[in-house]
Amino acid sequence: MSKMRSEMTGESKQELRLLEMLTAEKMALLQEIEELRLRVQESEHEKKREAHARDTISREHNPLDTRIHLTTDPEQRRECLLSLRNHKLRNATEYILARTRHMDLSLEYGHDDCFGLSNGDYVVSNLKVEAFASTHSTKDVFEALLAFFSTQELSLTETLGLVTIHDEHEIETNVAMFVQWNERTDELERRHGIVVIDYVNQDDLYPYKSDDRIRQDVTGVFLVTTPEDGAAASLIRWGHIRLRRPQFVLNQEMQKLAREGIAKWGNVIPQVMRERLSMTVAVLQKKELGSGSGSSSPAPDDAPDSTPSTTSARKKRKPTYYVRKEEAAALTVQISELEAKLRSLEMAQRAQYDELARALLANAVLANDVKQNDITMAGLRGLMNKQSVQRKGNALETYIYLPEDPQQRRDVMWSMKDQKVFEGREFLDEYTRCLDATRSHRDIQMFDTEDGDYVYTQFDVTVFDEAASVKQAFDGLVQFFVNQEVSTTASLGVLTIRESDDCSEATVSQCRLLQALPCGTEIENNAIMYLLYEEDEEDPNSTYGMVVTDYVNEDAVYPYKPHERLREDVSAVGIIRRYPRPDGSLVVTMTRWAFVRLHAPRFDVPSGVLQSVKDTIARWGDIMPMVMREYMARQ
Repeated sequence: MSKMRSEMTGESKQELRLLEMLTAEKMALLQEIEELRLRVQESEHEKKREAHARDTISREHNPLDTRIHLTTDPEQRRECLLSLRNHKLRNATEYILARTRHMDLSLEYGHDDCFGLSNGDYVVSNLKVEAFASTHSTKDVFEALLAFFSTQELSLTETLGLVTIHDEHEIETNVAMFVQWNERTDELERRHGIVVIDYVNQDDLYPYKSDDRIRQDVTGVFLVTTPEDGAAASLIRWGHIRLRRPQFVLNQEMQKLAREGIAKWGNVIPQVMRERLSMTVAVLQKKELGSGSGSSSPAPDDAPDSTPSTTSARKKRKPTYYVRKEEAAALTVQISELEAKLRSLEMAQRAQYDELARALLANAVLANDVKQNDITMAGLRGLMNKQSVQRKGNALETYIYLPEDPQQRRDVMWSMKDQKVFEGREFLDEYTRCLDATRSHRDIQMFDTEDGDYVYTQFDVTVFDEAASVKQAFDGLVQFFVNQEVSTTASLGVLTIRESDDCSEATVSQCRLLQALPCGTEIENNAIMYLLYEEDEEDPNSTYGMVVTDYVNEDAVYPYKPHERLREDVSAVGIIRRYPRPDGSLVVTMTRWAFVRLHAPRFDVPSGVLQSVKDTIARWGDIMPMVMREYMARQ
């Protein structure tokens, strides 16, 4: 009996050890199943992120936009920005170099593109090249740029006359800034500094307040370098600013001020930089580029509690051998079931991983295609910019000589009417072929030529919601030309007089204007204007009003005086039409294109005066729609 009891005790110990091993394996399998479940959840999150990425690619495109989400945890915010730094700097450098590949960086250049979106947002996109004096090094100019960003709220307040703080009550902007100075890189072998800013999509610490603030999303690149000849430092800046549609009632005047503010913001930067350089050259030469030296040690990861919750009831001692065998058999069956479930989960997970891998690969290929397309488009834009700068004339230009005889002068002007009207309409029709004429749009380009001339081109679409008809808007246009010297004097503060008496309501007329700046410098322009109004009674949508203007190359009665006056050549075309909107309503719009060339002065003109003349050219285009609106409001 004692021997039998001893043998049963030995077998019981083996079975207990087997039971413990099976229990441990069971716990391990349960933990693996839990981990698999978590991985399945993560794959679902990846699919959602992939869907979001596709949505990001399909929206109104900003080539340097990267989704940024900042949490409330300071360390996580810092890690998020650090993880984006190299990616943002590399992509921005590649993009800005592609945009300027065919450009002479020693010449100033500017291109502004302003337009409204179908959802009510307003976008301003621009590319500018600013040349600085050769006495300032690349490092000095870059430090002046950093100084602007460190005190930009003061600079904007002083320059624009706006009360601006980092956290405004009217317009709010939240951006991340990435800064780098390089002696040379693979992309750019010259010394250069770059600043990249990109808006934060979601900030848990500082959430956007759309109910009482206008959200402004800003993406920008600021590259300070020297041209290949190393003559002087240049600032290349590209910006994409999106003013979100207000989620609250905001009158049109306030919306206009907000849009004008974002258009002027970028121009403040080089102005403030030049002021800082001129006043603090000695200080800037001694100042070292500051960089944060704070060290940070990564916080330990919060290890999730992965210990499964189990209830193990204290098992009572079973004196019988058979009960233990039943327990072992039951555990064996349970383990078999868990192993089968695990194999099933692994197969399902493998299929999900394969699907996810294919989706991620497709997304990566698509994202790379979009990026390469952006770079290609940037290169094409750079090539078009080069062509614009190198071209001597413009699309509407025709050589015009006016003799002394009055009848011969009229014959010359009338003989060109059909040609000028046809060419102007054909040009605008082709220019606007792919545009929605029911939404406002503005595209501005300005640059210095190798001959020292200054060229300003502007294309825009102006929507007149208040216009009752095309004829009413056209009458307002005629009213502007009849009294443009009065409107120009009142709006620009520049005395403007008319030397010729032929600028009337006639369909063909000559108009010679003389402007006198407060400093005494005079500006002259001489142009022929063609007006046309065609009404279609059967199809009112085919009714249109049109104006074409081209400058006179040589005038025997009013010769140019290049040694006394600045010469300004203007070629322009504008068409007023009525268009149907998607909701079925009709709206009157004016589409314009203008080319202005300010000839290089042949007498001494201070640089400040020359800059004032350039600013006047940019503001002149706003007078026409303003006068037209005032006229229609009086009707």
